[in-house]
Amino acid sequence: MKNSEYWRGRFSLLERSTYKTAQAALREIEALYRQALYQTRKKLDSWCARFADDNGVSLIESRRLLSTKELEEFRWDVAKYIETAQKAGLDETWQRQLRHASARVHISRLEAVETQIRQQIEELYAGQETQLTEAVRRAAADAYTGALRETTKGLDVKFKTVSLDKTQLDALTSKAWTTDDRTFRDRCWTNKNALVQAVHKGLTQGLLRGDSPAQLTDAIAKQFDVDRYKAGRLVYTETAYYRALAEKQGFKDLGVEKVEIIGTLDGSTCSICGQLDGKEIPLAQYEPGVTVPPFHPRCRCTTAPVIPEDFADGLRIARGEDGEKYYVPAGTKWLEWKGRQKTDVSTFQSLNLEPEPVTMQAIAKVKAFNCDTLDAAKQRQLQNAHKRLLMEASKQPLGVEVGRVFDLDMQPLTGNITGNAEGHSVKLPNFDTPYIVIHTHPASGIFSHGDLKSFIKNENLKLMTALGHSGHIFAIEKTSAYDFAAADKIIKMLYEQILVMADTPRKKLSDADLLTRAAGLVESSLKELEAHGIKFYR
Repeated sequence: MKNSEYWRGRFSLLERSTYKTAQAALREIEALYRQALYQTRKKLDSWCARFADDNGVSLIESRRLLSTKELEEFRWDVAKYIETAQKAGLDETWQRQLRHASARVHISRLEAVETQIRQQIEELYAGQETQLTEAVRRAAADAYTGALRETTKGLDVKFKTVSLDKTQLDALTSKAWTTDDRTFRDRCWTNKNALVQAVHKGLTQGLLRGDSPAQLTDAIAKQFDVDRYKAGRLVYTETAYYRALAEKQGFKDLGVEKVEIIGTLDGSTCSICGQLDGKEIPLAQYEPGVTVPPFHPRCRCTTAPVIPEDFADGLRIARGEDGEKYYVPAGTKWLEWKGRQKTDVSTFQSLNLEPEPVTMQAIAKVKAFNCDTLDAAKQRQLQNAHKRLLMEASKQPLGVEVGRVFDLDMQPLTGNITGNAEGHSVKLPNFDTPYIVIHTHPASGIFSHGDLKSFIKNENLKLMTALGHSGHIFAIEKTSAYDFAAADKIIKMLYEQILVMADTPRKKLSDADLLTRAAGLVESSLKELEAHGIKFYR
């Protein structure tokens, strides 16, 4: 069993990988800021050189209309902006504003330079959104695959490499997660508008004060720096969030029930995250930004799966004669595995019933179900007992059934009992007090007529489950309205029908037809039994 530190270490590495993804994106975004600021300074310096005197550019002078020649030059610039905007897919609202500006016959000097600066901001944010989108999608995709890989690796389970497809990524990264119900694209748009307004305000106030050209450009540079900081915070926070969301999906797909919060052990970790380090959260309560990281901007916390002791031994891959993969206990040696290959499965094959190997994925699929015999807490205990039974079944030769008996408090009355390889059935003892029987069906089929006969015959047997190697569960339960005489009559009739069918020559009834008809007879009998105080769950 891998200890908690193993899981903390592996998933801390995944968090650092996401951090590096964010860093790479931020480097690209900062390059965009440098280019945008360079072009903005260039435009502003040129503007000041044209219209400034010894005292700079006054607000009055900036509001004078462009001359005919200046207006023509401005329209040339706007035409280039429109072309760039169309190619780059800039904000449609801005494209309409550009087309409107191109058609105007009167425009002030200030409006002209603000249009030029705005174009740089629009190009900046188009690039920023592209980088952020790519970073978020990469973080989510890597986190999902990483969660599957590291969890199954830690359990010594071979899990087919899977990834989120484009549709899944689109759905995942379009989710809003903050209380204001905005996506990262919405926040990009908000930040862009804030920068536009800040530049306008700074430029207008500077002109009103009579600032020098150098002072004007420095003030705008400061606004760009503030916005760049916002961009960095956004990149780190959003990639962390979507990493967490994708990891949740990975944990869910593997059947992980709890996660542990992992704080970073250094002096930069805040008190909030420090106090939450090691806290376990049920997956049902997993909500990034609320119950699991990120708890705040630039949060470096992450989560790791809490692996129950039921999976202490883990599984490892094996291959049958047909080359198909299946899973056996991690501690299985080759000689032990080889000895199990001699198991006779002809009984299953004769009825077209192929036993399935137990997989980690199948164990993860085992669910709790509502029943009258057990309350919610004991239903959960039954779910865990089913998982443990499948783990035990994985240790047996292929096709061998395993069973166990519990009282109504889910206390074990027996240990694990295995069937014989030839008959592929398991014989479990009866008890004088109410009890529960759980047993495996290697081929994941419905109850046999023998199962139903045993259930009806033993009055104290209140609940019986058939647990398929696929993780699927069939269950039958006696209620207070149970009528033994009527139920016994139905089962006797079923038994007679099975015997008649089994005596049918194989030329008239194939093995596949026999299987189908037998299952159909069992289904019909179960429907009849439900009218006599027996509940059937699938």
